[in-house]
Amino acid sequence: MKPIYIALALVSVSLPTYAQDASNKDWGQNLLSFTRELPQVQSFNERLSAAYYDRTVQSAVLYNPTVSLGVANDETTNFQIGISQTLDLSGKRQVRRKFGAAQARLAEYSHEVALESYLADVLIGLSEYDAAKQQLVLAEKHASSLRTLSDLTKKRLENGDLGKADGVLVTLALSSAYPAIAENRTNSIETEARLKALLGSDFAKFTRLPDREIWRDSGAIDTDSLVLEVPKVREAYERLQVAKASTGIARKNRKADPTVGVVAGREQGAALVGVNVSLPLNISKSFKASEQAANKRSLAAELNYRQIEQAMRAELEGTLLAWRESTNQLDLYNKFTGSAPTDGLEILKNRWSLGDMSTAEFLLALDRWRESIAAGIKLQALQRLSLITWLRTSGQVKDWLSRH
Repeated sequence: MKPIYIALALVSVSLPTYAQDASNKDWGQNLLSFTRELPQVQSFNERLSAAYYDRTVQSAVLYNPTVSLGVANDETTNFQIGISQTLDLSGKRQVRRKFGAAQARLAEYSHEVALESYLADVLIGLSEYDAAKQQLVLAEKHASSLRTLSDLTKKRLENGDLGKADGVLVTLALSSAYPAIAENRTNSIETEARLKALLGSDFAKFTRLPDREIWRDSGAIDTDSLVLEVPKVREAYERLQVAKASTGIARKNRKADPTVGVVAGREQGAALVGVNVSLPLNISKSFKASEQAANKRSLAAELNYRQIEQAMRAELEGTLLAWRESTNQLDLYNKFTGSAPTDGLEILKNRWSLGDMSTAEFLLALDRWRESIAAGIKLQALQRLSLITWLRTSGQVKDWLSRH
């Protein structure tokens, strides 16, 4: 019976390791530092820098002075030189400055939303990759154990210890293990490709996820105080401020600004000095429709802000509840299974070796064992995903990473 013990010992060590090295210090901070150098994050930064330049443009003087020069040769040389300046008497520069500041604030929150979403995608990619690798290891070792069991079954058939039906059952169990390997290997390749698209070829530096305890750190959970600080809500609010500032610009554009000029020169041999004033008459083009359109856009932005705030309250409550529920289910799994994934195989081994369990019963129990391990991997992945979703929704992904 000793060969049987050896085969089952091989099965018993096939349990994948869930908890990663708890000494994986500063994993989140290192991941943050790494992503800052990636083209995608740098593109976020460049767009924000462009918004700051746009703010400078909006704050600049609205009108430049104009210089004119005229020369004519007749019996005497006549010439004129003048300078003119359009005066911003309606205060257009001031409202444009407000518009530029609102645009810059909007760009800041849009930058934060984009960065939070990207970092959340990275965490999801790492979690999916880790789960896929664990499932693949489980499937491969399960098949390897079945191969070993198949070899030992053949020897026992030769010795007459088992019947032909036992050999057929083991062969069928082994053949059914290969599709699982193919499926898990395909999934592993796909998750690796997605992760490589997010982090580049150096993604492997961060695939060893930290201890499971950090996945219980939810950050701030007061949804009532969080809702107005969530980047998506702040982004919608600043978009409303931009729309309001745009309405102010449209209103100011209906007011014409005068242009004042001074001219000096000589005409017919006599000195010439003059002043001219011009004022556009907004008759054919009154800009009234532009102001009305801006008002409608402002109203739409306000309604959109209200809708996003309302929806965010529901999302915050839902994602927080989902994280708590998935964490509770994982705790229940760990509590009820305990050391069963490892010790259970020893019990099965003893029963089979003593003849208290048939080959069919053993294979069925072995399959239940594999399903239990797979369920643990899925629960762990689900718990991580629910936490990441909560952090993304509440805008705390970057802060969470900086703490770990």
